[in-house]
Amino acid sequence: LGITQAGFSRYLYKSCGQANRGKRDCEYNALEHRRIRAAVCVNLRPTTVVQDLASVINAGTNVGADWGNKVGYVFCPLHLKLRDNPLDYIYDAKATIDEKKQSRAAGFTYFITNLLLNTLGLQAAGNLMYKSLSNTTLTFSNVAGPTEEISFFGHQVVFFASSVYGLPQALVIHFQSYMNKMAVMLSVDEDVIPDPHKLCMEIERSLTLVKNAVME
Repeated sequence: LGITQAGFSRYLYKSCGQANRGKRDCEYNALEHRRIRAAVCVNLRPTTVVQDLASVINAGTNVGADWGNKVGYVFCPLHLKLRDNPLDYIYDAKATIDEKKQSRAAGFTYFITNLLLNTLGLQAAGNLMYKSLSNTTLTFSNVAGPTEEISFFGHQVVFFASSVYGLPQALVIHFQSYMNKMAVMLSVDEDVIPDPHKLCMEIERSLTLVKNAVME
């Protein structure tokens, strides 16, 4: 989330600079007056390790896990500002997420969505999520992937590229980890964001700046 805030800040500042060259208040108008909220997905699953398939499907064992992830979501504002220290984006994002964890909002959204799904059906649960996400700018997910190498029908999986469609927002960002690799996927409505490759490059650049700041 901190990397996304940094990348968005750099992207909007440069985009505004190209459209408003010579205006001294460009940075202020581009960043301070932009209200951007993200729907951040949270995995409520008690364990994220890869479990043996035979153990999971064996009715005589209790491995303490269900199929798939249990995903709730919280709403987080993106604090857009150009900062001298790249790590300030990380500190700011951590403070926001820690506050959301204390609120138990992710567990509540999962419970309500699951309740509607089991009582009123898929249409009601889908309508709730659609209306909720309509009040946000983007969906953000960095749910951790497998930390061990996995296979599918005997074929080793070497790369993950997850995404989603049908959401009411113009931007969906996935940070997907797999073993020791991290992939960034952007799903963009080009009528709203005409240069998504520039946004992706700024996110990548922000990640590099943060890594360099940590190593110094």
